[in-house]
Order: sequence, then structure tokens, then C-alpha cells
Amino acid sequence: DRPTRSGLYIPIIADDRVIGVIALQSPQPRAFTSRQRDAIDLIASQAALGLYATQLYQRERQRAAQLLMIAEVSRRVAAILDLNTLFDDTVKLIRDTLGYYHVSIFTVDTAQQTVTLQASSSQLIRERGIHIPWGRGIIGHAAATGKSILANDVRHDERFLVDAALERTLSELAIPLKVENRILGVLDLQSDRTNAFSEQDVSILQILADQIAVAVEDSRLYGAEQEQAWIATALLQVAEAVAQHSTSEEIVEVVARLTRILVGVDRSLIFFWSDKEQSFILVEGTGLTREQMLALENHRFPVREIPLLDRIRREGRIIRGRSDDLVDLMPPPISQDPRRGELIAMPLQSQDQVIGILVAEDLSGRPISGPRETILTGIAHQATIALENAQLYASQREEAWVSTALLQVANLISNATYDLDETLSTVARLTPMLGGVAWAAILLWDGDRRAFVGAHSHGLPRDAAAMIRAKTSFPLKNSPALVRLLHGSDPLTFPVNGNETAGDWPIDTFRRLGPVTALPLRAYDRLMGALLVGHADPSPISGRRMNILTGIAHQAALAIETDRLYQRTVHQERLQHEIDLARRIQESFMPEECPRVPGWQIAVEWHAARGVGGDYYDFIRLTPNHLGLAIADVSDKGVAAALYMALSRTVLRATALDARGPAEALRRANRILLDDSRSGMFVSVFYAILDLRSGRLSFARAGHNPPLVVSARDRRVISLDVPGIVLGVIDNPELVEGEVWLEDDDMLLMYTDGVTEAINDQDEEFGEERLRRLLQGAPDHTAEEMVRLIDAAVQSFTGEGPRFDDLTLVAVRRCPDE
Repeated sequence: DRPTRSGLYIPIIADDRVIGVIALQSPQPRAFTSRQRDAIDLIASQAALGLYATQLYQRERQRAAQLLMIAEVSRRVAAILDLNTLFDDTVKLIRDTLGYYHVSIFTVDTAQQTVTLQASSSQLIRERGIHIPWGRGIIGHAAATGKSILANDVRHDERFLVDAALERTLSELAIPLKVENRILGVLDLQSDRTNAFSEQDVSILQILADQIAVAVEDSRLYGAEQEQAWIATALLQVAEAVAQHSTSEEIVEVVARLTRILVGVDRSLIFFWSDKEQSFILVEGTGLTREQMLALENHRFPVREIPLLDRIRREGRIIRGRSDDLVDLMPPPISQDPRRGELIAMPLQSQDQVIGILVAEDLSGRPISGPRETILTGIAHQATIALENAQLYASQREEAWVSTALLQVANLISNATYDLDETLSTVARLTPMLGGVAWAAILLWDGDRRAFVGAHSHGLPRDAAAMIRAKTSFPLKNSPALVRLLHGSDPLTFPVNGNETAGDWPIDTFRRLGPVTALPLRAYDRLMGALLVGHADPSPISGRRMNILTGIAHQAALAIETDRLYQRTVHQERLQHEIDLARRIQESFMPEECPRVPGWQIAVEWHAARGVGGDYYDFIRLTPNHLGLAIADVSDKGVAAALYMALSRTVLRATALDARGPAEALRRANRILLDDSRSGMFVSVFYAILDLRSGRLSFARAGHNPPLVVSARDRRVISLDVPGIVLGVIDNPELVEGEVWLEDDDMLLMYTDGVTEAINDQDEEFGEERLRRLLQGAPDHTAEEMVRLIDAAVQSFTGEGPRFDDLTLVAVRRCPDE
């Protein structure tokens, strides 16, 4: 109890650090000598060695314990594949082994910038949870920067966020959990001591954090593989289930049921889109009461009635929402159902077209995302493929049925060869059987009368059938409805109560039996008639029935066209026979051969454009030394021109035999043609008289092409152009007579306008100038060679096509040596 009067204080120093002090005190003054001090120094040195060794031993034991803990954590976390178990066991193991005040693990989503608590050694924190703002607090900074953050005295670190549940925290260490520079989470350790974490602790705990990060990544990969395996198994079940069905009704029932089971939703609905009705149709639903399903089944939702459905059809993508977006706009009793939740709607897309929508609802409010969304997407894809296959299968069956039905029609029509009446009777009889209609009537189009005419019917009441059988005419002026068939190719349906056909005689006549559909009979875009059918259903005929009826209408139109072509062919064959006969008769009017006159060459080339024609030529032996030469062209072509040609030839021959000259012969012929012909036709004529001894040629021209004379002496071409008008038009036409002398080797060429007015494909005429050049360029040609040369030149000029005009050439050459 006495006060201290003297003291001796010796530091215990190890590794240049003071690790302790030996303190001696005495109530006596100057109680300690230098020898005592040296002795105590020695004792302090020995104590320093012992204490240092002890601290090293304890430190190594602690480090060994930490390494054992890391090894144990690594061993245990490597065997844990469930993330929740991994997080909880890791926190407990670190807490128990290292004795920290609080240990927690967070996961990090860098894309969403969220930090989420996964495990905590504090029960209060686990129950209450903890909110970590991104980039704030020690944990938030570690998550945002990806760097470890150490605060050995949180009271002096402004980043520290105080938590009432952890009021004893004095030190904190936050270490990011990273794999390949990806931040998966944060390991947070808190101590109730300052300076609780040394650099060595940080290094060891970083190793531990890396082990935990690898375990988290492995667990996530394992979970993802399990998830993918489950998704694949689920979608395989869907594929196998829908593959067992071939109709749309069966497929949507399976899809709706499996959606609810595999995705874990409370309701699933399937809508189909109808282009024709421009509306959505609810075709299947699960999770509905019987009353709700009866009210909704096959219910139509027109465009703009439910914006959610319209948006999916327009955008073709997945849309999430609340049940209110759909259910509130649906009819009772489902709109009166108070249950609401999360909703996801997926388009069923085929070739970029939305053919339907799959809707799933979770009434618990859980978002339908992650694996559930993946499975739902797969179900929608499988459903689309199955529906496409079902539609294809149905289309193939439909097409096969239609093809079989139309083949029957074609076979029966082909057996009624060239008998249109029998063919149409067969078509009328088959149409109700194959097309599923009550009756059928066929009307033929008469373009001349602008009317439809009854042909055949089947299934009509007796009075209506009698009207068709009597070939009653239905003029268009009495049937505005049928006028639409003239310009369109689509079927027209006239309902029983329609106003657009009021007062329309044929339609009203048949419409008293029920709705009427009229199909135009068209072949090669030409109207042949109409097929009228009656049906009980007030809506337009569609689908397979319409395909069959359209095919029957096409077959009937082709049969009508074939019959008309056949009749036209028969008529043309008969006409051709008559033309051939007329040609032979016309040829009999022509000279059998050219006259053989000593000292002269005469040659002819004659072609009719239409088998028979209006061109003719003639040689009239007036006296032993005088020969009449005639060439003519009637104003028309064909049979009429040939008949007028025969008349003109007979008249000219009669007048030439007793006339004093060419002009007088033509005047007398004109008078006879005017008196005896009332056809309105006329003829151009060139008539000449050749003196066979002197070569004198006297001639007159009645509107005909002026003949050409080629002089052998100087190759000059002379046109025998004298005034004159065609015969058969006016009385007393002005006709002037001319003359010319043909010298040795001179040539006279008479021709019709079929030579000079021949046209090529550039719309150019052969012309008189080309004819002149041909004559001048062939001085040594005989008369026969000359007409052949000119004919070949004209044919080459016009090409290989048919002639458009009659052509006649007469060449006369003076040859004194013959």
C-alpha cells in the first residue's frame, strides 16, 4: 500500500518490434542497481524469444486452421449443386471456423445493376432481408467495381452504411466473387473488432472467395443443364403428344392441356385468327369453369375489340401484361371472375403470318419468365408446326377429294363426246351430288341476244325445271344481278332476304327455294354461261364445296368451248370444201394455157389470197392475127369477188368479140355490169388488142394499174397510163384509147395491185419502183422467167406469212426467132 518510489521498466523486443514490457516497482528510492538492470535485460531478452516463438506458433496454427477451413469449404462446396444449400452452408462454415461477427453472400446482376442477399449468418437479416443500392455502401462498391474493399475501422469509412441489425460492426471486408472477370456475387465479412483483417487474412479470404465463385459457377451450370434437360424433356413430350393427332381441334386441346401442366400456369387459352371474318376465335381453353368455356368456345373477337390480341397480330412478338388486359374485355362469366394475375401471350406464326395466339395466366402473380417462358415458347413453336402439318394434311385430303370428284366429272363429260346437250345434262346431275347443294341449273350465254338461256337442271321443282328445259331466255335487262357475271370471275351469292336482287326475274325465281350462288362459266376469259346452285346455308359456300363447284364450272365451260370449237371446225371444213370447189370452178374460167403464137412468148402467174379471189386474166382470139389481152381486179376478195369476177369475164368476152376497139369494149361491158349487178362491187380492167404481125398494141385502162413496157433497145420502161375509171360505178365513164408498138425483145408486163401494194413487216410497200428495177435488170429473161422472178421477189419481200391480196402477172415478149 506504500507509494512507489522507484521503478525499472525493460521492453521485450522481438523482430525489432516491442511485444511486451517487464515492469518492476519499489517503495524504496534507488532500489534497483545497474547489475539488477542488466539481469532484467537478460530476462527480457529470453522472454522476447519465448513470446516471439509462441506468437509464431499461434499464428501458424491460425493460418493452418484457415487453410484447413478453406480446404474444407472447397471440399464441401464442390459437392453441393443446389445454390441455396451452397450459400447457406458456406456462410455457416465460415462463421463457425473463423468466428466473424457476421458473414453474408450476395449475388450480383451487372446488367440490371442489382445486389441480392442469398445467405446470412444473422437470423434477423435472413428474415428481414437487406437492400444494397448499386455502387453504394462497401458491398455496393465491391459489386460495382469488382474490387475487394477493406475497412478496418468502419467508423472512419464514409462508404459504410449503418444497419441497426448489425450495430456492433467495427471492421468489414467485401470480396467480389468472380469467374473470368465476370462478377457473380460478393462475400461480405464483418467483425466487432477494429483492425480485424490483416493483409494475410485478405489474401486467404480471397482464395476462399475464388473457391466459392467457382462452386457458384459450377452450380449454376449444373442448374442450367438440368433446366435445359427438363425443358428438352418437356418439349419432347409436347412434340410426341401433338404428333399423335392430325386435326387442328385435337392439337389445340393437347397444347392447352400441356401448357397448364408443364408451364405451371392457372389458365391457358388458344385463339385462331380468321382472315375471312377479320376476327379472333377462341378455340380452346383450360383452367376455365364449364360455364366459362361454354360461353367462350368459338366466340368471335373482331378487330380492335381486344387491343392486346391486335397488337400481337400486328407486331408478331411476345407480350406480357396483366389478366385485366384480356379478361376484362371478354364476355361474362369470365370477365366477372375476380381472379387476376400475370399474363403472357405468344404468337403462333407461320411464314411471318400470325395464325393464332397462345395465352398463359399465372393467377398467383409470379412472372412467367426464365425456364417457364422458354417452355412456353417451345410449346408455341411445336403447336405452330403441328397446326401447319394439320392444315397441310387437311388441304391434301381436300385436294385429293376435289381432284377425285373433278376427275369423275371429266370422265363422264369425255364420254359424251361432241354432244353438248348430253354433257350439260351430266354436269347438272353431278353438281348436287359432288358439290353438296340442293339443286343446280345451267344457263348458256347468248351474246347476240345479250341474254342467258336455260339449258339443263337437276333437283329443281317441276315448274322451275320446266322453265329451264324450255330454254327460257333471261335477258340482262331483266337481271341486273347477272350483269355482274359478264365482267367478273368470282362466284356471287344471293341470300333469301337480300335487297340487291329485288325485282330480278331469274334470281327471284330461284331464290324462293333458298339462297342462290351463281358461278360464271368462263373459258379462256370468255363467258360461256352460268352455273346456278341452291343451298340451305345462308352464308356463302366455302372450302371444299366451293372448290368442287368452281372446278365443275370450269369443266362445263371447257366442254361448251370445246363443242363450239368442234362446231366451228365442222363449219370451217365445210366452208373450206366449198372454197376448194369454188377455186376449181374459178380456175375453169381461166385459160387452160397461154396461147402459143409464133414470134411471141406469153406467161402468167396467178395467186388468190383466200383460195378464190377477184383477180383474173384472159386471152381472147379475135382474128388469126389479133389477140385480146385482159387483166382485171374486182374490188373485194374471196367468194363474192370470185363470183363478180366470173360475171365480169363473161361480159368482157361478149363485148370484146364484136367491139371495134378496147375502149368501146370496156364501155359496153360497163353498161351491162351496171344494169345486171346490184352487189355494189366494181372492177378495174386493162384490155388491149395485140396485132401479132406488126406488134401494134392498142389499149384502154378502166382504173387498173398501168402496165409496163420494157424497151430492149435502151432498157427504158414505159408506163401505159391513159385516163379511165373502174367499171360498174357510173354510166359513160371516160375511157381513152392508147397504142404502142412492141419491137423485137420488148416485153409487156400486166399486173394487179397485189404486186405493188404487197407489204413487209416494216409496213413498207413493194412499190412500182422495185418492179421497174426488176424489169430493167433482167434483159435476157424469157416471159416465163420474168413472172417467176417477180413472184419470188414479192414473196421474199413480204416474208413467209400468208398473202393479203390476190396477185396476177401477165408477161408478153416479142421474140422474132421463135
